[in-house]
Amino acid sequence: MFKFFAFTSFLVFFVHYSIQQNCSNPVNLLQITDLPILDTIDSGFKSQNVLSLVIMATQVDNRTDAIITLNATSPNCNYPGPNWVKTIVNCTEIWNATIPWQIAYQECGLNRTETAQSITFDGWIDVFQQDILGTIRATPITRNLSTNFEYKVVFPKTLSLQSTIQVFAPILVDAAIVSESYDATAMQGQLNLFSSVQWPFELVQPQVAINSTQLFPTITNLSQDCANNSACSENWNISISLSNICNFSGTYAASYQIICNPLYTGQCPLQGENATIIFSIVSQDVCGVFTENIDLNGTLNSYLSDFITERAAFIIGQVSYWKLDVYSTKATIISTDLLGVSTQFGLTNATLFNLNQTTSTGNVTNFATISASATEVRFQFNVDPAVFPIATDQNSPATVVALVSVNYQNTQQQKRSVLRELLLHPLLSNNKNNNNNKQPNNNQNTKRQIPSSQAQSFSSSSVMTVQGLPSATTQAPATSSSSNPTLQSTLSSTSTSSSSSSQSPSSTSSTQPTIDKNAPSNSSSFPIWMWIVIAVASLSCIGFVVLVALLFSRRKNPSQKLESQQSSSTDI
Repeated sequence: MFKFFAFTSFLVFFVHYSIQQNCSNPVNLLQITDLPILDTIDSGFKSQNVLSLVIMATQVDNRTDAIITLNATSPNCNYPGPNWVKTIVNCTEIWNATIPWQIAYQECGLNRTETAQSITFDGWIDVFQQDILGTIRATPITRNLSTNFEYKVVFPKTLSLQSTIQVFAPILVDAAIVSESYDATAMQGQLNLFSSVQWPFELVQPQVAINSTQLFPTITNLSQDCANNSACSENWNISISLSNICNFSGTYAASYQIICNPLYTGQCPLQGENATIIFSIVSQDVCGVFTENIDLNGTLNSYLSDFITERAAFIIGQVSYWKLDVYSTKATIISTDLLGVSTQFGLTNATLFNLNQTTSTGNVTNFATISASATEVRFQFNVDPAVFPIATDQNSPATVVALVSVNYQNTQQQKRSVLRELLLHPLLSNNKNNNNNKQPNNNQNTKRQIPSSQAQSFSSSSVMTVQGLPSATTQAPATSSSSNPTLQSTLSSTSTSSSSSSQSPSSTSSTQPTIDKNAPSNSSSFPIWMWIVIAVASLSCIGFVVLVALLFSRRKNPSQKLESQQSSSTDI
Protein backbone atom coordinates (compact mmCIF):
# COMPACT_ATOMS: atom_id res chain seq x y z
CA MET A 1 0.00 0.00 0.00
CA PHE A 2 2.74 2.45 0.94
CA LYS A 3 4.81 1.59 -2.13
CA PHE A 4 1.78 2.24 -4.32
CA PHE A 5 1.16 5.50 -2.52
CA ALA A 6 4.80 6.60 -2.85
CA PHE A 7 4.98 5.76 -6.52
CA THR A 8 1.72 7.48 -7.28
CA SER A 9 2.74 10.47 -5.24
CA PHE A 10 5.92 10.97 -7.24
CA LEU A 11 4.03 10.76 -10.51
CA VAL A 12 1.39 13.20 -9.30
CA PHE A 13 4.05 15.46 -7.86
CA PHE A 14 5.78 16.12 -11.15
CA VAL A 15 2.51 16.94 -12.83
CA HIS A 16 1.33 18.97 -9.87
CA TYR A 17 4.63 20.74 -9.42
CA SER A 18 4.54 22.15 -12.91
CA ILE A 19 1.02 23.55 -12.31
CA GLN A 20 1.53 25.18 -8.95
CA GLN A 21 4.41 27.41 -9.91
CA ASN A 22 2.15 30.43 -10.29
CA CYS A 23 1.22 30.49 -6.58
CA SER A 24 4.04 31.11 -4.08
CA ASN A 25 3.45 29.38 -0.74
CA PRO A 26 6.81 27.85 0.30
CA VAL A 27 6.81 24.74 2.41
CA ASN A 28 8.23 25.07 5.91
CA LEU A 29 10.46 22.36 7.29
CA LEU A 30 9.12 22.69 10.81
CA GLN A 31 5.54 23.81 10.19
CA ILE A 32 2.56 22.04 8.68
CA THR A 33 -0.15 24.30 7.34
CA ASP A 34 -2.89 24.42 4.73
CA LEU A 35 -4.11 20.88 5.16
CA PRO A 36 -7.21 19.83 3.14
CA ILE A 37 -10.67 20.49 4.55
CA LEU A 38 -14.11 19.03 3.71
CA ASP A 39 -16.51 21.66 2.37
CA THR A 40 -19.65 20.78 4.35
CA ILE A 41 -21.76 23.37 2.52
CA ASP A 42 -21.25 22.03 -0.97
CA SER A 43 -21.02 18.38 0.08
CA GLY A 44 -24.05 16.11 0.36
CA PHE A 45 -26.94 15.20 -1.94
CA LYS A 46 -27.07 18.23 -4.23
CA SER A 47 -29.06 16.31 -6.81
CA GLN A 48 -31.31 13.34 -6.41
CA ASN A 49 -29.54 10.03 -5.69
CA VAL A 50 -26.05 11.58 -6.15
CA LEU A 51 -23.47 11.92 -3.35
CA SER A 52 -21.31 15.04 -3.73
CA LEU A 53 -18.03 15.49 -1.81
CA VAL A 54 -15.95 18.67 -2.03
CA ILE A 55 -12.40 18.81 -0.53
CA MET A 56 -10.45 22.06 -0.56
CA ALA A 57 -6.84 23.02 0.24
CA THR A 58 -4.59 26.05 -0.32
CA GLN A 59 -1.78 25.35 -2.74
CA VAL A 60 1.61 24.75 -1.10
CA ASP A 61 4.86 24.80 -3.01
CA ASN A 62 6.46 21.38 -3.48
CA ARG A 63 3.30 19.57 -2.16
CA THR A 64 2.12 16.69 -4.30
CA ASP A 65 -1.38 16.24 -5.64
CA ALA A 66 -3.73 14.45 -3.26
CA ILE A 67 -4.71 10.82 -3.33
CA ILE A 68 -8.24 10.49 -1.97
CA THR A 69 -9.70 7.13 -1.02
CA LEU A 70 -13.17 6.18 0.23
CA ASN A 71 -12.46 2.52 -0.33
CA ALA A 72 -8.95 1.52 -1.47
CA THR A 73 -10.24 -1.39 -3.51
CA SER A 74 -12.81 0.53 -5.63
CA PRO A 75 -11.55 2.99 -8.26
CA ASN A 76 -15.10 4.35 -8.67
CA CYS A 77 -14.89 5.86 -5.18
CA ASN A 78 -11.33 7.28 -5.21
CA TYR A 79 -9.29 10.13 -6.66
CA PRO A 80 -7.92 10.02 -9.21
CA GLY A 81 -10.96 8.25 -10.60
CA PRO A 82 -13.88 8.53 -13.00
CA ASN A 83 -16.17 10.30 -10.50
CA TRP A 84 -13.72 12.96 -9.32
CA VAL A 85 -12.74 16.30 -10.90
CA LYS A 86 -9.98 18.64 -9.71
CA THR A 87 -9.89 22.38 -10.29
CA ILE A 88 -7.69 25.24 -9.05
CA VAL A 89 -9.36 28.55 -8.30
CA ASN A 90 -7.35 31.45 -6.86
CA CYS A 91 -4.53 29.20 -5.65
CA THR A 92 -7.01 26.85 -3.99
CA GLU A 93 -7.15 23.24 -5.01
CA ILE A 94 -10.66 21.79 -5.17
CA TRP A 95 -11.39 18.08 -5.49
CA ASN A 96 -15.07 17.55 -6.39
CA ALA A 97 -16.68 14.08 -6.38
CA THR A 98 -20.15 13.27 -7.79
CA ILE A 99 -20.72 9.59 -7.06
CA PRO A 100 -24.08 7.98 -7.89
CA TRP A 101 -25.61 6.74 -4.67
CA GLN A 102 -26.02 3.25 -6.07
CA ILE A 103 -22.22 3.06 -6.44
CA ALA A 104 -21.48 4.80 -3.15
CA TYR A 105 -23.93 2.55 -1.28
CA GLN A 106 -22.41 -0.64 -2.67
CA GLU A 107 -18.70 0.13 -3.24
CA CYS A 108 -17.53 3.01 -1.04
CA GLY A 109 -17.16 1.19 2.26
CA LEU A 110 -20.18 2.60 4.07
CA ASN A 111 -21.47 1.13 7.33
CA ARG A 112 -25.27 0.88 7.62
CA THR A 113 -27.22 1.26 10.88
CA GLU A 114 -30.98 1.47 11.31
CA THR A 115 -33.24 2.74 14.08
CA ALA A 116 -36.96 3.32 14.33
CA GLN A 117 -36.44 6.89 13.17
CA SER A 118 -33.74 6.64 10.49
CA ILE A 119 -31.22 4.66 8.40
CA THR A 120 -27.65 5.94 8.64
CA PHE A 121 -24.62 5.28 6.40
CA ASP A 122 -21.24 6.43 7.68
CA GLY A 123 -17.78 6.23 6.11
CA TRP A 124 -14.28 7.78 6.01
CA ILE A 125 -12.44 9.94 3.50
CA ASP A 126 -8.64 9.61 3.54
CA VAL A 127 -6.53 12.29 1.84
CA PHE A 128 -2.80 11.49 1.26
CA GLN A 129 -0.20 14.13 0.25
CA GLN A 130 3.61 14.60 0.38
CA ASP A 131 5.73 17.70 0.94
CA ILE A 132 9.12 17.62 -0.88
CA LEU A 133 11.31 19.31 1.73
CA GLY A 134 14.66 19.04 -0.10
CA THR A 135 17.80 17.60 1.49
CA ILE A 136 19.39 17.82 4.84
CA ARG A 137 23.16 17.05 4.65
CA ALA A 138 22.66 15.25 1.36
CA THR A 139 19.67 13.26 2.65
CA PRO A 140 16.42 13.76 0.66
CA ILE A 141 13.61 14.63 3.02
CA THR A 142 9.85 14.16 2.28
CA ARG A 143 6.86 14.70 4.60
CA ASN A 144 3.85 12.37 4.38
CA LEU A 145 0.51 14.00 5.17
CA SER A 146 -2.70 12.05 5.89
CA THR A 147 -5.99 13.83 6.55
CA ASN A 148 -9.19 11.94 7.52
CA PHE A 149 -12.83 13.01 7.38
CA GLU A 150 -15.81 11.07 8.71
CA TYR A 151 -19.10 11.59 6.89
CA LYS A 152 -22.64 10.31 7.37
CA VAL A 153 -25.69 10.05 5.17
CA VAL A 154 -28.94 9.86 7.18
CA PHE A 155 -32.22 8.73 5.65
CA PRO A 156 -35.12 9.64 7.97
CA LYS A 157 -37.91 7.07 8.18
CA THR A 158 -40.50 9.28 9.87
CA LEU A 159 -41.65 12.73 9.00
CA SER A 160 -43.72 15.23 10.95
CA LEU A 161 -45.57 17.63 8.69
CA GLN A 162 -47.40 20.78 9.65
CA SER A 163 -49.83 22.95 7.79
CA THR A 164 -52.11 25.79 8.80
CA ILE A 165 -55.82 25.92 8.05
CA GLN A 166 -58.66 28.16 9.16
CA VAL A 167 -61.09 26.18 11.30
CA PHE A 168 -64.68 27.36 11.64
CA ALA A 169 -67.10 26.29 14.32
CA PRO A 170 -70.23 24.47 13.17
CA ILE A 171 -72.70 26.85 11.60
CA LEU A 172 -75.25 27.70 14.29
CA VAL A 173 -78.40 29.51 13.26
CA ASP A 174 -80.21 31.00 16.25
CA ALA A 175 -83.78 32.01 15.61
CA ALA A 176 -86.87 33.26 17.39
CA ILE A 177 -90.40 34.18 16.44
CA VAL A 178 -90.60 37.81 17.52
CA SER A 179 -94.18 38.59 16.51
CA GLU A 180 -97.42 36.84 15.58
CA SER A 181 -100.70 38.38 14.49
CA TYR A 182 -103.74 37.85 12.33
CA ASP A 183 -104.98 40.27 9.68
CA ALA A 184 -108.72 39.70 9.61
CA THR A 185 -109.17 41.91 6.56
CA ALA A 186 -106.68 40.02 4.43
CA MET A 187 -107.45 36.74 6.26
CA GLN A 188 -103.72 36.11 6.70
CA GLY A 189 -101.59 35.10 9.63
CA GLN A 190 -98.45 37.20 10.05
CA LEU A 191 -95.21 35.97 11.63
CA ASN A 192 -91.92 37.81 12.13
CA LEU A 193 -89.00 35.40 12.35
CA PHE A 194 -85.64 36.68 13.59
CA SER A 195 -82.49 34.77 12.63
CA SER A 196 -78.84 35.21 13.54
CA VAL A 197 -75.84 33.34 12.13
CA GLN A 198 -72.20 33.78 13.09
CA TRP A 199 -69.64 35.69 11.05
CA PRO A 200 -68.84 35.32 8.17
CA PHE A 201 -72.05 33.61 7.05
CA GLU A 202 -75.36 34.91 5.73
CA LEU A 203 -78.78 33.42 4.90
CA VAL A 204 -80.26 33.96 1.43
CA GLN A 205 -82.91 32.48 -0.90
CA PRO A 206 -85.56 31.78 1.76
CA GLN A 207 -88.33 29.27 1.33
CA VAL A 208 -91.03 28.23 3.79
CA ALA A 209 -93.24 25.16 3.81
CA ILE A 210 -95.87 23.50 5.98
CA ASN A 211 -97.54 20.13 5.60
CA SER A 212 -101.05 21.44 5.07
CA THR A 213 -103.43 21.85 2.16
CA GLN A 214 -105.25 24.72 3.88
CA LEU A 215 -102.32 26.97 4.74
CA PHE A 216 -100.24 28.78 2.14
CA PRO A 217 -97.18 30.56 3.63
CA THR A 218 -94.80 32.92 1.82
CA ILE A 219 -91.59 34.46 3.20
CA THR A 220 -89.76 37.72 2.46
CA ASN A 221 -86.76 39.49 3.96
CA LEU A 222 -87.79 42.54 5.99
CA SER A 223 -84.39 43.78 7.17
CA GLN A 224 -80.77 42.75 7.40
CA ASP A 225 -77.83 43.74 9.60
CA CYS A 226 -74.69 41.91 8.40
CA ALA A 227 -71.82 44.24 9.33
CA ASN A 228 -68.17 43.35 8.88
CA ASN A 229 -66.85 40.88 11.47
CA SER A 230 -70.26 40.64 13.17
CA ALA A 231 -73.06 38.13 13.29
CA CYS A 232 -75.62 38.48 10.52
CA SER A 233 -79.08 39.33 11.89
CA GLU A 234 -82.11 39.17 9.62
CA ASN A 235 -85.86 39.63 10.02
CA TRP A 236 -88.21 37.56 7.90
CA ASN A 237 -91.91 38.17 7.35
CA ILE A 238 -94.07 35.09 6.85
CA SER A 239 -97.59 35.66 5.51
CA ILE A 240 -99.96 32.70 5.83
CA SER A 241 -103.14 32.57 3.77
CA LEU A 242 -105.97 30.50 5.29
CA SER A 243 -108.51 28.45 3.38
CA ASN A 244 -111.58 27.20 5.28
CA ILE A 245 -109.69 26.88 8.55
CA CYS A 246 -109.83 28.84 11.80
CA ASN A 247 -106.14 28.88 12.71
CA PHE A 248 -102.68 28.81 11.19
CA SER A 249 -101.21 26.40 13.72
CA GLY A 250 -98.61 23.94 12.54
CA THR A 251 -94.95 23.14 12.20
CA TYR A 252 -93.18 25.26 9.63
CA ALA A 253 -89.81 24.78 7.99
CA ALA A 254 -87.95 27.85 6.73
CA SER A 255 -84.98 26.82 4.59
CA TYR A 256 -82.11 28.98 3.38
CA GLN A 257 -78.93 28.79 1.37
CA ILE A 258 -75.87 29.76 3.39
CA ILE A 259 -73.30 32.03 1.74
CA CYS A 260 -70.23 33.86 2.95
CA ASN A 261 -70.67 37.52 3.73
CA PRO A 262 -69.42 39.59 0.76
CA LEU A 263 -67.34 41.60 3.24
CA TYR A 264 -65.34 38.50 4.21
CA THR A 265 -61.96 38.55 2.46
CA GLY A 266 -60.74 35.09 3.46
CA GLN A 267 -61.37 31.79 1.74
CA CYS A 268 -64.99 30.76 2.09
CA PRO A 269 -65.24 27.33 3.75
CA LEU A 270 -68.73 26.54 2.47
CA GLN A 271 -69.40 23.58 0.23
CA GLY A 272 -73.08 24.03 -0.54
CA GLU A 273 -74.39 24.08 3.03
CA ASN A 274 -78.03 24.91 3.76
CA ALA A 275 -79.87 25.85 6.94
CA THR A 276 -83.38 24.96 8.08
CA ILE A 277 -85.27 26.63 10.90
CA ILE A 278 -88.13 24.51 12.19
CA PHE A 279 -90.69 26.31 14.31
CA SER A 280 -94.18 25.51 15.46
CA ILE A 281 -97.16 27.76 16.01
CA VAL A 282 -100.32 27.20 17.98
CA SER A 283 -102.07 30.31 16.78
CA GLN A 284 -105.07 32.11 18.10
CA ASP A 285 -108.35 30.64 16.98
CA VAL A 286 -109.30 33.28 14.50
CA CYS A 287 -112.88 32.00 14.74
CA GLY A 288 -113.02 32.92 18.42
CA VAL A 289 -111.65 30.02 20.49
CA PHE A 290 -109.41 31.01 23.38
CA THR A 291 -106.40 28.83 24.15
CA GLU A 292 -104.05 29.01 27.13
CA ASN A 293 -100.58 27.51 27.00
CA ILE A 294 -98.92 25.66 29.84
CA ASP A 295 -95.20 26.24 30.17
CA LEU A 296 -93.04 23.18 30.44
CA ASN A 297 -89.39 23.50 31.40
CA GLY A 298 -86.63 21.19 32.40
CA THR A 299 -82.96 20.65 33.07
CA LEU A 300 -80.65 17.78 32.18
CA ASN A 301 -77.40 17.53 34.15
CA SER A 302 -74.69 14.92 34.61
CA TYR A 303 -73.30 13.82 37.98
CA LEU A 304 -71.08 11.38 39.73
CA SER A 305 -72.74 8.30 41.17
CA ASP A 306 -73.95 10.22 44.26
CA PHE A 307 -76.16 12.43 42.05
CA ILE A 308 -74.95 15.38 44.11
CA THR A 309 -71.59 16.25 42.58
CA GLU A 310 -72.12 17.68 39.11
CA ARG A 311 -69.65 16.42 36.53
CA ALA A 312 -69.58 17.50 32.88
CA ALA A 313 -66.31 15.81 31.87
CA PHE A 314 -65.81 12.07 31.41
CA ILE A 315 -63.10 9.79 30.07
CA ILE A 316 -63.91 6.94 27.72
CA GLY A 317 -64.82 3.95 29.88
CA GLN A 318 -66.26 5.92 32.79
CA VAL A 319 -69.93 5.80 33.83
CA SER A 320 -71.98 8.97 33.46
CA TYR A 321 -75.00 9.55 35.70
CA TRP A 322 -77.83 11.83 34.56
CA LYS A 323 -80.73 13.51 36.30
CA LEU A 324 -83.61 15.08 34.39
CA ASP A 325 -85.96 17.49 36.18
CA VAL A 326 -89.12 19.00 34.68
CA TYR A 327 -91.28 21.73 36.09
CA SER A 328 -94.11 24.04 35.21
CA THR A 329 -95.02 27.33 36.83
CA LYS A 330 -98.66 27.02 35.81
CA ALA A 331 -99.64 23.40 36.40
CA THR A 332 -98.83 20.50 38.70
CA ILE A 333 -96.97 17.63 37.08
CA ILE A 334 -97.99 14.26 38.52
CA SER A 335 -95.82 11.91 36.46
CA THR A 336 -92.88 11.98 34.07
CA ASP A 337 -92.04 9.18 31.63
CA LEU A 338 -88.76 8.80 29.77
CA LEU A 339 -89.41 8.25 26.06
CA GLY A 340 -85.95 8.38 24.56
CA VAL A 341 -82.28 9.18 25.08
CA SER A 342 -79.86 9.89 22.25
CA THR A 343 -76.36 11.29 21.85
CA GLN A 344 -74.77 13.61 19.35
CA PHE A 345 -70.99 13.59 18.94
CA GLY A 346 -69.70 15.33 15.87
CA LEU A 347 -71.30 13.50 12.96
CA THR A 348 -72.14 10.48 15.10
CA ASN A 349 -75.71 10.22 16.38
CA ALA A 350 -76.79 7.28 18.54
CA THR A 351 -80.06 6.29 20.19
CA LEU A 352 -79.66 4.59 23.57
CA PHE A 353 -83.28 4.38 24.71
CA ASN A 354 -86.44 4.57 22.63
CA LEU A 355 -90.12 3.77 23.25
CA ASN A 356 -89.50 2.40 26.73
CA GLN A 357 -86.82 0.02 25.46
CA THR A 358 -83.03 0.04 25.55
CA THR A 359 -81.64 -0.10 22.02
CA SER A 360 -78.77 -2.29 20.88
CA THR A 361 -76.49 0.72 21.13
CA GLY A 362 -77.82 1.35 24.61
CA ASN A 363 -76.94 -2.22 25.56
CA VAL A 364 -73.38 -1.57 24.43
CA THR A 365 -73.21 1.38 26.83
CA ASN A 366 -75.06 -0.51 29.64
CA PHE A 367 -77.83 2.09 29.58
CA ALA A 368 -80.17 1.81 32.56
CA THR A 369 -82.85 3.91 34.20
CA ILE A 370 -82.27 4.24 37.93
CA SER A 371 -85.38 5.88 39.31
CA ALA A 372 -88.25 8.15 38.41
CA SER A 373 -90.56 10.43 40.33
CA ALA A 374 -93.30 12.87 39.44
CA THR A 375 -90.85 15.42 38.05
CA GLU A 376 -87.53 13.57 37.97
CA VAL A 377 -85.92 10.81 35.92
CA ARG A 378 -82.48 9.34 36.56
CA PHE A 379 -80.44 7.16 34.20
CA GLN A 380 -76.86 6.14 33.54
CA PHE A 381 -74.68 4.83 30.71
CA ASN A 382 -71.04 4.14 30.01
CA VAL A 383 -69.04 6.67 27.98
CA ASP A 384 -68.28 4.14 25.24
CA PRO A 385 -66.06 4.76 22.16
CA ALA A 386 -68.78 3.23 19.97
CA VAL A 387 -70.96 6.24 20.80
CA PHE A 388 -68.21 8.80 21.34
CA PRO A 389 -65.45 8.05 18.75
CA ILE A 390 -62.95 10.53 20.19
CA ALA A 391 -59.59 10.83 18.49
CA THR A 392 -56.41 9.98 20.35
CA ASP A 393 -55.17 12.71 22.72
CA GLN A 394 -58.30 14.78 22.06
CA ASN A 395 -61.32 15.99 23.98
CA SER A 396 -64.50 17.28 22.43
CA PRO A 397 -68.00 18.24 23.56
CA ALA A 398 -70.89 15.83 23.18
CA THR A 399 -74.63 16.36 23.41
CA VAL A 400 -77.06 14.13 25.27
CA VAL A 401 -80.73 14.55 24.35
CA ALA A 402 -83.55 13.19 26.49
CA LEU A 403 -87.20 13.05 25.45
CA VAL A 404 -89.86 12.83 28.16
CA SER A 405 -93.61 13.02 28.41
CA VAL A 406 -95.41 14.47 31.41
CA ASN A 407 -98.93 14.19 32.84
CA TYR A 408 -100.62 17.03 34.69
CA GLN A 409 -102.93 17.03 37.64
CA ASN A 410 -106.66 17.41 36.92
CA THR A 411 -106.38 16.85 33.21
CA GLN A 412 -107.74 13.32 32.92
CA GLN A 413 -111.31 14.47 32.23
CA GLN A 414 -112.25 17.27 29.87
CA LYS A 415 -115.08 19.76 30.22
CA ARG A 416 -116.80 21.47 27.37
CA SER A 417 -117.53 25.15 27.61
CA VAL A 418 -120.18 27.11 25.73
CA LEU A 419 -119.26 30.69 24.86
CA ARG A 420 -122.06 32.94 26.17
CA GLU A 421 -121.61 35.72 23.65
CA LEU A 422 -122.11 35.69 19.92
CA LEU A 423 -118.76 35.13 18.14
CA LEU A 424 -118.75 35.95 14.48
CA HIS A 425 -116.02 35.47 11.88
CA PRO A 426 -116.08 36.01 8.12
CA LEU A 427 -115.58 32.27 7.61
CA LEU A 428 -118.57 31.37 9.80
CA SER A 429 -120.99 34.26 9.40
CA ASN A 430 -122.04 34.56 5.78
CA ASN A 431 -125.65 35.26 6.93
CA LYS A 432 -124.77 37.69 9.70
CA ASN A 433 -127.31 40.31 8.65
CA ASN A 434 -130.11 37.75 8.44
CA ASN A 435 -129.35 36.38 11.90
CA ASN A 436 -129.73 39.82 13.44
CA ASN A 437 -133.41 39.86 12.41
CA LYS A 438 -134.37 36.58 14.10
CA GLN A 439 -136.46 36.33 17.26
CA PRO A 440 -134.62 36.06 20.61
CA ASN A 441 -135.78 32.50 21.16
CA ASN A 442 -133.96 31.53 17.96
CA ASN A 443 -130.69 33.33 18.71
CA GLN A 444 -129.26 30.22 20.27
CA ASN A 445 -128.88 28.80 16.77
CA THR A 446 -126.37 31.51 15.89
CA LYS A 447 -124.31 31.16 19.06
CA ARG A 448 -121.20 29.09 18.27
CA GLN A 449 -120.16 26.29 20.60
CA ILE A 450 -116.62 24.99 20.84
CA PRO A 451 -116.30 21.99 18.47
CA SER A 452 -115.45 18.68 20.03
CA SER A 453 -111.93 18.69 18.61
CA GLN A 454 -111.24 22.09 20.13
CA ALA A 455 -112.82 21.25 23.47
CA GLN A 456 -110.25 18.44 23.76
CA SER A 457 -107.38 20.80 23.03
CA PHE A 458 -106.74 21.15 26.76
CA SER A 459 -104.10 18.46 26.59
CA SER A 460 -103.48 16.22 29.56
CA SER A 461 -99.87 15.58 28.66
CA SER A 462 -97.08 17.31 26.79
CA VAL A 463 -93.78 16.22 25.31
CA MET A 464 -90.58 18.19 25.61
CA THR A 465 -86.92 17.69 24.69
CA VAL A 466 -84.15 18.48 27.18
CA GLN A 467 -80.49 18.36 26.17
CA GLY A 468 -77.14 18.95 27.88
CA LEU A 469 -75.77 21.16 24.95
CA PRO A 470 -77.52 23.02 22.11
CA SER A 471 -78.27 20.91 18.90
CA ALA A 472 -76.86 21.74 15.42
CA THR A 473 -80.60 22.41 13.99
CA THR A 474 -82.43 25.43 15.76
CA GLN A 475 -85.99 24.81 17.16
CA ALA A 476 -87.55 28.26 17.41
CA PRO A 477 -89.90 28.74 20.44
CA ALA A 478 -93.59 28.45 19.64
CA THR A 479 -95.74 31.45 20.29
CA SER A 480 -98.23 29.22 22.15
CA SER A 481 -98.56 25.62 23.19
CA SER A 482 -101.04 23.30 24.86
CA SER A 483 -103.69 24.74 27.14
CA ASN A 484 -103.30 25.53 30.84
CA PRO A 485 -105.24 23.01 32.99
CA THR A 486 -105.77 25.60 35.73
CA LEU A 487 -107.23 28.05 33.29
CA GLN A 488 -109.34 25.29 31.79
CA SER A 489 -110.86 24.50 35.15
CA THR A 490 -111.59 28.13 35.82
CA LEU A 491 -113.14 28.58 32.42
CA SER A 492 -115.30 25.50 32.78
CA SER A 493 -116.50 26.46 36.24
CA THR A 494 -117.33 29.94 35.12
CA SER A 495 -119.22 28.65 32.15
CA THR A 496 -121.20 26.20 34.27
CA SER A 497 -122.10 28.89 36.77
CA SER A 498 -123.26 31.16 34.03
CA SER A 499 -125.46 28.42 32.62
CA SER A 500 -127.27 27.90 35.93
CA SER A 501 -127.86 31.53 36.71
CA SER A 502 -128.47 33.05 33.30
CA GLN A 503 -130.82 31.15 31.04
CA SER A 504 -131.06 31.50 27.32
CA PRO A 505 -134.23 32.93 25.82
CA SER A 506 -135.43 29.51 24.75
CA SER A 507 -135.06 28.04 28.22
CA THR A 508 -136.82 31.03 29.76
CA SER A 509 -139.81 30.59 27.51
CA SER A 510 -140.07 26.90 28.35
CA THR A 511 -140.04 27.43 32.14
CA GLN A 512 -142.42 30.44 32.09
CA PRO A 513 -145.27 29.57 29.70
CA THR A 514 -147.40 32.58 30.77
CA ILE A 515 -144.96 35.00 29.17
CA ASP A 516 -145.87 36.13 25.71
CA LYS A 517 -143.47 34.34 23.36
CA ASN A 518 -143.88 37.03 20.75
CA ALA A 519 -142.80 39.78 23.09
CA PRO A 520 -139.35 41.23 22.29
CA SER A 521 -136.56 39.82 24.40
CA ASN A 522 -135.33 43.26 25.34
CA SER A 523 -138.69 44.49 26.88
CA SER A 524 -138.26 47.17 29.51
CA SER A 525 -138.70 46.41 33.27
CA PHE A 526 -139.98 48.68 36.11
CA PRO A 527 -137.46 51.14 37.49
CA ILE A 528 -136.47 50.62 41.09
CA TRP A 529 -138.37 53.62 42.41
CA MET A 530 -141.64 52.14 41.15
CA TRP A 531 -140.86 48.89 42.97
CA ILE A 532 -140.36 50.91 46.16
CA VAL A 533 -143.73 52.68 45.74
CA ILE A 534 -145.49 49.38 45.09
CA ALA A 535 -143.88 47.82 48.16
CA VAL A 536 -144.90 50.72 50.41
CA ALA A 537 -148.43 50.69 49.04
CA SER A 538 -148.74 46.96 49.55
CA LEU A 539 -147.54 47.21 53.11
CA SER A 540 -150.08 50.00 53.76
CA CYS A 541 -152.95 47.92 52.40
CA ILE A 542 -151.96 44.90 54.42
CA GLY A 543 -151.73 46.99 57.58
CA PHE A 544 -155.18 48.50 57.04
CA VAL A 545 -156.77 45.06 56.58
CA VAL A 546 -155.16 43.75 59.76
CA LEU A 547 -156.37 46.77 61.77
CA VAL A 548 -159.96 46.36 60.59
CA ALA A 549 -159.90 42.68 61.51
CA LEU A 550 -158.70 43.44 64.98
CA LEU A 551 -161.36 46.05 65.55
CA PHE A 552 -164.10 43.77 64.29
CA SER A 553 -163.04 40.94 66.52
CA ARG A 554 -163.33 43.10 69.64
CA ARG A 555 -166.83 44.34 68.92
CA LYS A 556 -169.67 42.46 70.76
CA ASN A 557 -173.49 42.80 70.44
CA PRO A 558 -175.56 44.13 73.53
CA SER A 559 -177.42 40.87 74.31
CA GLN A 560 -174.17 38.99 74.69
CA LYS A 561 -172.84 41.74 76.97
CA LEU A 562 -176.04 41.57 79.08
CA GLU A 563 -175.89 37.81 79.47
CA SER A 564 -172.32 38.16 80.56
CA GLN A 565 -173.22 40.65 83.24
CA GLN A 566 -176.08 38.46 84.54
CA SER A 567 -173.86 35.48 84.76
CA SER A 568 -171.38 37.42 86.73
CA SER A 569 -174.02 38.65 89.10
CA THR A 570 -175.39 35.17 89.77
CA ASP A 571 -172.03 33.86 90.59
CA ILE A 572 -171.54 36.54 93.15
